[in-house]
Amino acid sequence: MNSIVLVTVIAGQIVSSATFADLNACKQAREQIVDQKDVSAYCIYKEVKPDRSKEMFKIFADMIKELGELEQ
Repeated sequence: MNSIVLVTVIAGQIVSSATFADLNACKQAREQIVDQKDVSAYCIYKEVKPDRSKEMFKIFADMIKELGELEQ
């Protein structure tokens, strides 16, 4: 899944970023930012990786449970 990120740059440094649902919303926000002097803003795509931490903890809990059963 992708999302749109607005990155704001001042003097070569990234000073902020914000996530938008679509490119049009990002472009509207960008227009307001680039009106300021010496400020650049870019709308870029960013891949959002799914959070699989719950799956990892479930696997770990199942492993601990099985080890406990083997000890008995």
